[in-house]
Amino acid sequence: MTDGALLAWKTLIVRSSTGTPLCEANSQTMKDLINSGVDPNDASTFPPGFP
Repeated sequence: MTDGALLAWKTLIVRSSTGTPLCEANSQTMKDLINSGVDPNDASTFPPGFP
């Protein structure tokens, strides 16, 4: 800011339940890949040429 002050803020999100995942693989293509053995956390399981 022009007067030398610093403006900052932080956002805190509190989840009411940890039973619901934050995100899911909703596309049928992604579900098919996971069912075929692809692990989204392990790039070595991705098919060749997968983006």
